[in-house]
Amino acid sequence: MAQSDRFNSRLKKLKKSDPERSDEKYKNQIKETLFQNLGFLSSEMQEDIFFYFSEKIEKASELQDILSVIIDIYHEDYDPEERLLSAADWEYIKEITSEFGIELEEKLLTYVMSLILDKGLF
Repeated sequence: MAQSDRFNSRLKKLKKSDPERSDEKYKNQIKETLFQNLGFLSSEMQEDIFFYFSEKIEKASELQDILSVIIDIYHEDYDPEERLLSAADWEYIKEITSEFGIELEEKLLTYVMSLILDKGLF
């Protein structure tokens, strides 16, 4: 099971336990679950990622979809057929990965940067 599947499964269980939750509560649950799934990244990098996408995407369900892709990228399980991320999103991923690159494992850094190269951003 991919990490993004675990992320989505966890959020689905949370929704079942509180089907009337507010969008704000949903976003907080997304944030907590994202941080659990990206625990190997620094807390500052996790916060930056969440802030970037949550400021850009108002609807919580769409935020969940995009962050699922981010989880796959940083777990080295990205599907190249995926089309949810915009050019600006990839530019952001390039910037954040470069900014925190010294903290990332070399294999992960290489993987993410190769995705960025494939997108023609270097």
